[in-house]
Formats: sequence, C-alpha cells, structure tokens
Amino acid sequence: MSEALDKILAPVTMPTIPEDANEIDMYYLHVAARLRKMRVAMGWTQESVAHHVGVSRTQLVNIERGNLRCPLHVISNLSTLGVPDDVWLWVMTGDDDEQEF
Repeated sequence: MSEALDKILAPVTMPTIPEDANEIDMYYLHVAARLRKMRVAMGWTQESVAHHVGVSRTQLVNIERGNLRCPLHVISNLSTLGVPDDVWLWVMTGDDDEQEF
C-alpha cells in the first residue's frame, strides 16, 4: 500500500477551473482531483467506487471532473474503503504546490 500512498500524496492535476470560480468552487475542485488521483492509485474502477458509495458511475465521473460537487455522503462512504485516515484528511484538506485556494 506504500507505493499507492506515494502516488496519492504526489501533487494533483486540477480539473479545468472556471473563470468565475470562488473559494468554495476551488475547494471542491481540489477534492475532485484528489479523489480521482486516489482512486487511480488504488487501482479502483469508477464503476466499483460508484457502486460502493451509492452513486452512478456518471455522477462519479462528473464529481472527478469537477462538474458536480462531491456530496458529504459520498465522502463518508468513501472513508469505509480501508484507506488510512490521514489520506482522507489529505483528500479533504491537503495543500498542493500547484494551486492554492
């Protein structure tokens, strides 16, 4: 799991940022980018994660692209996938070198 954690904690690539994005929008875009990075690093498919958290694959795609804000119940359900708490803290609050908000 250490190799996956190293991949997760590396800087993320942000989704396209709208010109009128505010701080709340930026927060959700960071969560989206980190969520996708974590899912890929752990080797999980969008279909399997979506099923586990109770959303459609299309909704998860839109969350990861930054087109849909990640609902709290999704984040709560994701935390049951066996990822260490400090990684979830990073997903929710981590600071990346590429973008500050």
